[in-house]
Parts: sequence; structure tokens; C-alpha cells
Amino acid sequence: AKPTHFPLNDSFTINIMIYGETNEIVNFKLFDHKANQEISLYNKITFEADAMIGNDLTPVLMRTEKETPESYVLLQNYPNPFNPTTEIGFEIPEDSQISLSVYSLNGQKIIDLAEGFKPSGYYSVQWDGQNSCGEKVSSGVYIYKLSSDNFSTIKKMLLMK
Repeated sequence: AKPTHFPLNDSFTINIMIYGETNEIVNFKLFDHKANQEISLYNKITFEADAMIGNDLTPVLMRTEKETPESYVLLQNYPNPFNPTTEIGFEIPEDSQISLSVYSLNGQKIIDLAEGFKPSGYYSVQWDGQNSCGEKVSSGVYIYKLSSDNFSTIKKMLLMK
């Protein structure tokens, strides 16, 4: 299978179909041809009878890194510029109360994309260019802000219609 690259978080996806017996556990490894080494993945999948795990819209994510990020990170949205939707990734190193919000350049809050308690981990949300009332916003530059009790950062994105 040929991997597909996703620049948002510099990750790759491979679509495969695996059949297994009930309660069979499957471990995954990758082989890096350039480094000539095997890379163990941290995920394991346990099969259930007649169950499908993951699809194109909700894939099963396999990670080569540890499940807990080392620091807070707000990734650049992708695509950027965008129309009609964009994806924003972020990483949380500890269980935290967070908020991820979109603002106009004059500081008006447009919408909350994520808020509340989140366990440490890797996250991704989509924004469809609508405000909290479900109305489409105009083309332009928008700020998105990730904040927690001890961290805050912002990035810019461009909506083009």
C-alpha cells in the first residue's frame, strides 16, 4: 500500500484491510527503508466478531511516538488559505481545561471550537467558516487561540471565498 501524506501534522496514512478472529490482538510495526529499521507502533487492535474498525472519515490512528505530547503545541491550520473548511491540530501534554477559539482581527470571538476538560493527547478539529450562530463569516484573516491554565498561543488563518 502506498502512504498518503498529510502536511497538517506531517503524518502519513495507509489504507489496509485486516481480517481477524474474535479477541485476536494485532500489533503493528513499520519498516523504515531509509534507516533500515523496524519501528514499533504504540497501538494494538483487538478484533470483535463482524466489526469494522475505522474508515476514511474516522480512521484508526497509529502513532510511532508516545501517546503523551511533551509540550503544548498549536499547529498551523491546513489547508491555509481555505474554503470552505480547515483543520486545526493541537497537542496537550497534561490533563487540562482548554479552549480553542476563533477571533476576528478586531478581537471579537467568532466561535469556540473546543473547550472544557481534555486529557493529555493529540487533537484535531475542523472549522467550517461559520460563527457560533451558524452563519458564514466573510473572507479574511482570522486568529485562532489555544489556551489552558498555564499556556496560551495564537496563529493566523485565511478564509477565501
